[in-house]
Amino acid sequence: MTQKTPAQGAETKTAPAAKAPVTGKTIKLLVTANPKKPGSASAKRYGLYKDGMTVEAYKQAVKDAGQPARLAGDDPRWDLRHEFIKLV
Repeated sequence: MTQKTPAQGAETKTAPAAKAPVTGKTIKLLVTANPKKPGSASAKRYGLYKDGMTVEAYKQAVKDAGQPARLAGDDPRWDLRHEFIKLV
């Protein structure tokens, strides 16, 4: 059995930032003006970010706002990939 390799010049996929651990990190806002669609649920959640808050505090704020807990973990990864926030 032969092993398949990418075609010459083809890009290989690396592990997505979506899998990067975010627990124990502090949020640094890179985009202070809310970049999300006005009135959307994601805009409301982005408004919960506070510069210097921990990811855990953000997750709790999302839950306290009645938003789905799953999104509380997904949002920092999405916003990190789109360079809206930085995790330190």
